[in-house]
Amino acid sequence: MACAAAECVCAKRSTCSCGKQAALHCNCEKAPVENAVPPTESACACGKRLKSLCNCGVAENACHREGETDFTGTIEVLKLYRSCMRAVRTKPVENQEHWRLYVREEFGKHRKLPKKSFSVIEHLLRVGHRRYEMYSNPNIKDIH
Repeated sequence: MACAAAECVCAKRSTCSCGKQAALHCNCEKAPVENAVPPTESACACGKRLKSLCNCGVAENACHREGETDFTGTIEVLKLYRSCMRAVRTKPVENQEHWRLYVREEFGKHRKLPKKSFSVIEHLLRVGHRRYEMYSNPNIKDIH
């Protein structure tokens, strides 16, 4: 997997084997080896260094890329939850508790879902946004 960032964090943190220069900027006798971009199958997770030579301190299977956020869906889920709770206040006062319980129940169903289940989280977010749009209709007064 190639690094999507403008500047690779692995290459920025790591140094050449002599330790005098930054990775990919080596000017010692090992420069041809140190500055070469490795084949994908033997590269560090960022794709800029060999797995055996990468000394950036980042785990090879979890290379962090500067400027890239790790999508867990947490922020999007919280935004949707808060939007739903705000929409509850637009419903008739006598029905607001029904709506509040419904929202909590729907989000609670998937509380134990692993954060790494990206496709499931994305699917549930799409479904949640569709339901939010549908239930935000002022003509819908009660959920139960």
